[in-house]
Amino acid sequence: MTGSFLSPRFSSASGNFRTCFCFLCSLTIICKLAYNS
Repeated sequence: MTGSFLSPRFSSASGNFRTCFCFLCSLTIICKLAYNS
């Protein structure tokens, strides 16, 4: 909701951080599945 009030630079930075965070979470899940199997 507050995205329209944020500056484009901060918005893009937040998007990049979210993408990296999701990527790290995916790697962690894959590693856990690989070690558990």
